[in-house]
Amino acid sequence: MFKALQIRKVSQVAAVDKLSVVIAIILSVLFFKETLTIKTIIEALLIISGTILFTMK
Repeated sequence: MFKALQIRKVSQVAAVDKLSVVIAIILSVLFFKETLTIKTIIEALLIISGTILFTMK
């Protein structure tokens, strides 16, 4: 992340960094058999769409 901050804007790096939450959700479902609720799915989709919007600017 520190290297990314040197070559990119903070807003872009922070947006991509938030994808770690989505990755954690996916891994918890795959490995720990956590249940996915509609709320969690919507939250993950909002994080992904926000990341896409921030990186496109």
